Amino acid sequence: GGAVLAWLAFGVADGDRVGSRALVDLETRATRDLPWGRFDAPPLIARAGSGWVAAVTENAEGTHARALLWREGQSALELARGDQLALGDLACDGDRCALLTTLAKDTVAPGATLAMGDVTRPESWKRIDIQPDPAEPWQPLAIVRFDAAGAEVALGTGKQVALWRAREQGAEKLGEIATRFGAWDVVTTPAPLAISAGA
Repeated sequence: GGAVLAWLAFGVADGDRVGSRALVDLETRATRDLPWGRFDAPPLIARAGSGWVAAVTENAEGTHARALLWREGQSALELARGDQLALGDLACDGDRCALLTTLAKDTVAPGATLAMGDVTRPESWKRIDIQPDPAEPWQPLAIVRFDAAGAEVALGTGKQVALWRAREQGAEKLGEIATRFGAWDVVTTPAPLAISAGA
């Protein structure tokens, strides 16, 4: 078997805000509220062992924003804060989850930040900054693989994709893939595969 769609999130626009929203469990038909404020900025949603998790950004002071991870039935955790902070990807392996964002710094810069931890233990979360060559406009693209050992993530510039391995001790670059027309996503097959537009 392939992947099975388990949840469906929907929202009804009210101007640039979300007037009504719900997360539907397609197996039980149960509905839950979910954090979704701006219609053009839906949350990233994943299934953890203890229930759904959803990541959103929220404006902080000035041009800064903070990344919040909402957990089913619990309060939100702030996982990162930075200048023009934006979400990249969210993945879970049981109750251990990872959130990829743009680089969480006081001044916007190329790179990415990966937060990893157990959604049932707020004190377990660790943050790893991935800071490649600052001369290139590297931005977070995808969490390619995630398990107990750490994560493999992809960053892109529009012309190339770089793969990095991130663990609590830090991050190391694994290699690059040329993507002349950019890349939409990177998946494992089981080797990393960049999904890109053709000529």
